[in-house]
Amino acid sequence: LELELDYRFNEQWDIGLNASIAEHRYTYHDVLDGVDIYNNDVDTAPNVFGSAQLGWRFAPRGRAELEWVHMGDYYLDPANLHSYEGHDVVNVRARYAVSSQWTLGARLLNATDTQYAERADYTSFSEERYFPGEPRSLFVSVEYRW
Repeated sequence: LELELDYRFNEQWDIGLNASIAEHRYTYHDVLDGVDIYNNDVDTAPNVFGSAQLGWRFAPRGRAELEWVHMGDYYLDPANLHSYEGHDVVNVRARYAVSSQWTLGARLLNATDTQYAERADYTSFSEERYFPGEPRSLFVSVEYRW
């Protein structure tokens, strides 16, 4: 099930929602680590994933956005013996068109400096592996159009 929703409250405020709820299961019998994986959740496939955005038009040529990104929990191995608890990340973005040619922008990603895994899995050789997401990062841009 997927959902995309955009709603403008008025000229200044809007909200967006993107969500996916899915069930991914193994449909065959295979024994891994002494466990028959039939009907187990597929590893590294979260059942819930999505984001919500709150937008604010603070000036006729300026907009800011607060975004919440959610990754649900998931199993790290086909036997469903190890799991990752998921994560939530908050991002902030803003743009302001100084003129028809110049635009200033800023993005603060992972604003709360959450430690999270961009991807995680499990192997018998390395056990749990976490590929860390980016720490808090600020990007500033100047755009010129001709």
